[in-house]
Amino acid sequence: MKDQYIGDIGDYGKYGLLRYLISNGINIGINWFYTENDKTGHGSINKYLNNENFRKYDEKLYDYLKTIAFNDDKELKMIENSGLFGNTAFFGECVDIKDRNNWFKRSVKKLSDKDLIFCDPDNGILCRKSKTVKDSDKYIFTEEIEKYYENKNVVYYCQRARRTDAEWQKTLYQMQYLSDSKIYPLIFHKGTQRAYIFVIHKENAEKYENLLTDFVSSGWGELFEKSINMPDPNTIHPIMGYDKEIYVKPTVKNPNIIVGEFTYIADSNFESHVTHHYDFIGDKLIIGKFCQIAPGVEFVMNGANHQMNAVSTFPFYTLQGWNMRPPEFSDLPIKGDTIIGNDVWIGQNTTVLPGVHIGDGAIIGANSVVGSDIPPYTIVAGNPARELRKRFDNELIDLMLKFRWWDKSIYEINSLIPLLTCGDLEKVKRELKARLG
Repeated sequence: MKDQYIGDIGDYGKYGLLRYLISNGINIGINWFYTENDKTGHGSINKYLNNENFRKYDEKLYDYLKTIAFNDDKELKMIENSGLFGNTAFFGECVDIKDRNNWFKRSVKKLSDKDLIFCDPDNGILCRKSKTVKDSDKYIFTEEIEKYYENKNVVYYCQRARRTDAEWQKTLYQMQYLSDSKIYPLIFHKGTQRAYIFVIHKENAEKYENLLTDFVSSGWGELFEKSINMPDPNTIHPIMGYDKEIYVKPTVKNPNIIVGEFTYIADSNFESHVTHHYDFIGDKLIIGKFCQIAPGVEFVMNGANHQMNAVSTFPFYTLQGWNMRPPEFSDLPIKGDTIIGNDVWIGQNTTVLPGVHIGDGAIIGANSVVGSDIPPYTIVAGNPARELRKRFDNELIDLMLKFRWWDKSIYEINSLIPLLTCGDLEKVKRELKARLG
């Protein structure tokens, strides 16, 4: 933040947001990430102060900014001493490039009794690997956000600048890796597009979600909008208010069950659908990403199999009182790990038997019993499950297996949705060939 930016249209929106949060009981500390004025002329977008239509959003704030925005000697102390921001604490030391670590530590100490830390760098966020870039004092570093986030909620300013749509989406959710965090970007779209990116601890998420929703539903909604939240693989319930569908991965506790991100089941307890899974056998259930598992599906593991190379299949060794040692593993029909590929749709009440391998993109019809391997992109159904047809011709199947969309980043997948949901398969082929080179 520079003194020259005071009263800019973006500045008005920023202070309006802060005043709204303060009025709703949020205890705020501000690190201005202050830097000296430059000669760029930035910060001169203040014609809105001659347009009374903008006054309606926050009359008191508008009137005050109008008194100082056109002054050559305006400075942040005027904002701090305006009385418009309650008991907000301010850290206004100029960013110290040579001794940034100690500069930052002083900010942590100064703002230590606040609940939400607002960070106002000129440009936005910079990952730790890029700290030597020109004008690094105009950025907040990712590790600085991490440090604040240890015991605070954080919101930081970020310009869109020349980022593409995909790059912008990635930037908005760059801090999503933080443990138990929820990311809420608020986009200001007057002047140059910019965002105020909230990084909120899970236990405070509902409170901030409601606050920001109410904010954009107020008059300020003409200038701000909430960015659509990116999918979070660590979310258990991907449909708000509905607990009968879960992402499986964050719920699994058994180390012998390995599930990829965004695979879901239409139930609230996945492990109850995995039966006869005993530690002493050691077999694994491995399921890829983006699989869709309907209600009533059962994964039967190798512990269900009885000895079949003797005259009796009765499992004497598992029941108390019978004089028998467990048979050798070689005498049991152990069929190995059960492996399900990516983007597999398993229909309702299907049973998957031990050791089966199901390829990427396969579809299993409802009430099927799968006892043998299924090739990629194959539709099967019945008891036993038999192939009905291939989903696509061999050329498209080969392209899909090479492309492996499920291994791409969330941001890339979001941009690929029109391709992934396109019914014109010849068009899909052309696009895949172009992307694969």
